[in-house]
Amino acid sequence: MKFLPVDSRGRVPVDAHGQPLYCAQPIDPPVCRDTLALNRGEGSDPGVVVRVSKDPELWAFLVPEGAESSLPAADWVAPREFAAHGKYASATVTRAIALIRYRRQHLFHPRTGDTLQFPGAGVVGLGDGGDQLFPRLDPAVIVMVKHPEREAILLGRNARRPDFYSFVAGYVDLGESLEEACAREVREEAGLEIGDITYWGSAPWAQSGSIMLAFHARARHVRSVGNTDGELVDVRWVTRQELPELPLAREGSIARAMMMEWIFQ
Repeated sequence: MKFLPVDSRGRVPVDAHGQPLYCAQPIDPPVCRDTLALNRGEGSDPGVVVRVSKDPELWAFLVPEGAESSLPAADWVAPREFAAHGKYASATVTRAIALIRYRRQHLFHPRTGDTLQFPGAGVVGLGDGGDQLFPRLDPAVIVMVKHPEREAILLGRNARRPDFYSFVAGYVDLGESLEEACAREVREEAGLEIGDITYWGSAPWAQSGSIMLAFHARARHVRSVGNTDGELVDVRWVTRQELPELPLAREGSIARAMMMEWIFQ
């Protein structure tokens, strides 16, 4: 049994080789040291401890505030680096980060208001009446929109993150299919209608409890034909030659992975 430390910012400690740093047990405040009691959810206050996998048996725990320095870490790595396209891509570590976030943000049952208990593996929350609360994912879409007549893609700068260019993206609305969400987001943000929407890939985003689903699409026209929501402060068509000259979405993001695949086609 191993324990993976995760701090309140979702960061994970790594050693000098960039490998996650595991512990034999959670750090203080102490949790139940007895394996059987831990599995039953018994013992002293367990803090935030959750089982990430059964085989191999791996648990994650929330590092108490101020206790980070007690771990012999070479560095503390941000959650995005463990995402599917990140430098230290790891589905297991990403799951651990997401579960710790879920536990920290769900203290009460949303329907009954009961204080949630997390017995056993610590994944499923239980209200006083036995109502269960399972972890949820919020789906989001990101779309590489291609020019209808030439080799160029649509990029924009977000008003809240204007220092780099990326693709149109947003959360899936209630009642929408993924394809409908793609079309709506492009219409709202860029004023364009799109077609030929095809799936490209996906990446979980542990720090927001979401999963990003990526698509390719082709614009039906070149210029905006409708009002936009102001989310993008600059929208432009970019060729392969122009792409390296722009500040782009950070490495490790699914947007950057799509861009790099396209530029080398």
